[in-house]
Amino acid sequence: MPGSGFRAFGALYSNPQTEEEIQITADTLNTFFRSKQSDHAEQQASGGYYPKKTGSWNELIRRMLRGEVTIATYSIGEDGLTVQCAFDFDNHKNTNPALPRLSAAVDHIKELGAQPLVIASGSPDSYHVHIPIMRATVETSHDFTKTLLNELKKSHKDLDFKNDTETFPKQAKITKRTKFGNALKVPGAVQRKSGKRSQLLDPDTKEPVDVIFITKVLELRQPEQEAVEVGVRQYLPANSRPARASKIGTSQHSWATSEPARISEMRPCILAAINKQLEGSEGNDMRQAIVCEALAAGKTRDEVIAMFEGQDDFDPTITAYYADYIARRGYWPWKCETIQEKCPTLVTCGGCPLREEMSAEIPVEPVMVR
Repeated sequence: MPGSGFRAFGALYSNPQTEEEIQITADTLNTFFRSKQSDHAEQQASGGYYPKKTGSWNELIRRMLRGEVTIATYSIGEDGLTVQCAFDFDNHKNTNPALPRLSAAVDHIKELGAQPLVIASGSPDSYHVHIPIMRATVETSHDFTKTLLNELKKSHKDLDFKNDTETFPKQAKITKRTKFGNALKVPGAVQRKSGKRSQLLDPDTKEPVDVIFITKVLELRQPEQEAVEVGVRQYLPANSRPARASKIGTSQHSWATSEPARISEMRPCILAAINKQLEGSEGNDMRQAIVCEALAAGKTRDEVIAMFEGQDDFDPTITAYYADYIARRGYWPWKCETIQEKCPTLVTCGGCPLREEMSAEIPVEPVMVR
């Protein structure tokens, strides 16, 4: 985190006082709570939510922090992926206290090595628990939270998890009717019916806190669905792990032990793109393609990181983290067709002598390299 001296993936401030705290909160909400970029939902006085087109995200968050608007974010992004992974505990009829269920869920999540972000939602005896994840398919996140809920039901038969308990995302699959998914109120917003602002809580004491640092992010996988068919056999990508999730901390990660696909040299289009400013979603895709290409060409860790020094937003720590992540997963270089599809304005493919060499690729998830 800039200026904090504390390594974290993000931070949420209950009442940000400085420009830096406001920007960090907006960036963290954007990364870990916002799946869909084009739209959000706004709560009315009645408590209902209605869709709105999203303009400036930073300005929207500033308005939310001032109490002018209450926003919720949708679960399904334009890429079909989600960062939504959460529980909603209520006590609608005052017969099913939410706090015991909240405590049980928090303990269970911590036992898995994940970080529960606990929010008092603004309604009486009502809480949200968010689990920071890397972007995943809606089905994967849905299955993960449902699995956790079923485990809680089995291990805490004295608690009523059947009622007043919801998991997000609610949809297991994307359809025309559920192309947005369900909206979930973001931390820091005022509940319009009660007039109370949601509050960040310490997961152990359940007391209000001024800031929450995100120090753990889960990667959710379903290896059986990622299997690559080659002839009559089926192979899993390197270092596949089950959907129960692996913890990604702030420590250094080792390079992949399995050997990725090798190429003789980096393609001219990739080398040319390194000298451009890689911005937006297309730039993020190209950053990942560059790392995959460099690893396959035998570049060292330091050489890969140095390739991004010319980027205006270059941060060696963040770049190293994502380079290590890609190396650990053993991703293959992208096919020419994939680069043309995802990065059309950043590549020129005419007369490329290496085109025929790039005949295979293991699909990869979109990640950001800075």
